[in-house]
Amino acid sequence: MGLILMNSTDNYHLLATLNECIKVIVSGRVQGVGFRYTVLKHAEAFKIKGYVKNLYDGTVEIVIKKDKKTIDKFIKIIKNLPYPIQVDKLSLENTVCEEFKRFEIRY
Repeated sequence: MGLILMNSTDNYHLLATLNECIKVIVSGRVQGVGFRYTVLKHAEAFKIKGYVKNLYDGTVEIVIKKDKKTIDKFIKIIKNLPYPIQVDKLSLENTVCEEFKRFEIRY
């Protein structure tokens, strides 16, 4: 499966081709605004395993391991977080997950 690109305003439902472990690259105002901590709190609420980390190019990487329905709900929340966070684009792709014990912020 190829990369799925979406703007924050897209009405989006995960495609059936996504598996239960995906990598999301988030673009916008997502560094220095509490984005990773906010993602962590939502991931914990959904009992999602994986991680979130800043990338050197100003984007944020999120790796999520959970069922498709939960991932879909989580993505909808992440793309609509309030100011000062501004999600402009999400890039989603299948990935191979390690065995996560929890969701964490990585540095």
